[in-house]
Amino acid sequence: MTYYLKKRNFISILLVTGYWLLVTSPAAHAQYLPGMPGKLGVGAVSQTGIEWTFSLGGSLANEVQLFVGNDTAPKITIPADTGTVSIFEGDLEPNTRYAARRIRAVYYGVGGALSAEFPAAYTLARVPSLAIEPIIGSPNIQLSVSESFRLGEGVSGWQVYDVLRRDLRDWVGTYTLQLPGGAPGEGRVFKVRARNAEGLVTDWSESVSYIYEPIPIASPEPSVETVNASSPLPTLTVNANVAALRVRNQPSLSGLIIGRVHGGQSHPVLAEQDGWYRIPYQSREGWVFGGYVSVH
Repeated sequence: MTYYLKKRNFISILLVTGYWLLVTSPAAHAQYLPGMPGKLGVGAVSQTGIEWTFSLGGSLANEVQLFVGNDTAPKITIPADTGTVSIFEGDLEPNTRYAARRIRAVYYGVGGALSAEFPAAYTLARVPSLAIEPIIGSPNIQLSVSESFRLGEGVSGWQVYDVLRRDLRDWVGTYTLQLPGGAPGEGRVFKVRARNAEGLVTDWSESVSYIYEPIPIASPEPSVETVNASSPLPTLTVNANVAALRVRNQPSLSGLIIGRVHGGQSHPVLAEQDGWYRIPYQSREGWVFGGYVSVH
């Protein structure tokens, strides 16, 4: 009786082991065909990548593959299981349309049917960088985004957030925006973000602060006065309450900023035009606005 029971247990173990080997062998996996992924969408979008989201619908999978267009070879293959819900495609170019993506689940070398195409999407432009300038003869200020941020080709605009006032402005489709001024000494803090044609947005930029100053008044009549080289050069001194005064390559707010001078500093005046003064600056010359200096 004891011999019979041992033999019977031994046979049972062999049967169980054989079944386990059968169901876990590649041949057994080849009998299973994963289903077609569904619920296709777009998740996180960065400046250089897109997260494609999907559902495997409970299908078994040990890999997920991303295909582009009619390519027969996958662009990206990642390990997966039934809980995998997204695949990230990186190293993409800003302002470029990315579409015709499909997904496929694979179970031990056996690929299921390719999904339908994902919804078309754009990668977003770089997060805009913000500049703030006073407007000559006006209490208003002008906000502008840098040239590194490109409108068009899928990028619909940018949006300003007034941090201190908690004011979220409307989306803007131009490179500049004028905002009402404030009392001298009043501080404001702004940050911006971009949006593509599908409504996906970038992260917020770094905050930029601005303190309102007295309204700069332009000279009513254009004139250029060059200082007589035979007479002593007049000197301008930057007002002590000015933290930093921009030096530009032209006597205009549209001039390129080439540097800054600071309150209390004095500089010889080389010429005057429309309320701007030309001064030596480092190894070149530049223009500063006369509303923040005294000349003597």
